[in-house]
Amino acid sequence: MSSFCLDFPVVGVTFENRQEIWSKILDDNLSFGVLPAVKLEKEDDNPYDSNAVAVRCLVDNDFKKVGYLPKRVNEGFRNIVKDKGFNCWIKSVGRGASGDIGASLRIEILG
Repeated sequence: MSSFCLDFPVVGVTFENRQEIWSKILDDNLSFGVLPAVKLEKEDDNPYDSNAVAVRCLVDNDFKKVGYLPKRVNEGFRNIVKDKGFNCWIKSVGRGASGDIGASLRIEILG
């Protein structure tokens, strides 16, 4: 079985109090050295993008929305994984020059 990996930034991280969640993730990672589980969830009813893919991280025993895959890749990503499995994890998380916390994902598409 072949696979390949794609890396994407998580977008929309500064909306709807998501910085508070990212702050907890960053603090927990610095304290424990473990990043949370990640899942991707289709949002067909999203008013801005009918192909939206939400990024959720396991924080305090609940998968909380922390952002989205970039709009430019949503439809293609959904088509690629339609008949395939995938694994997803946080590749990096940290503060940018503005002080906001951002992250990138690595997604392994299973062949």
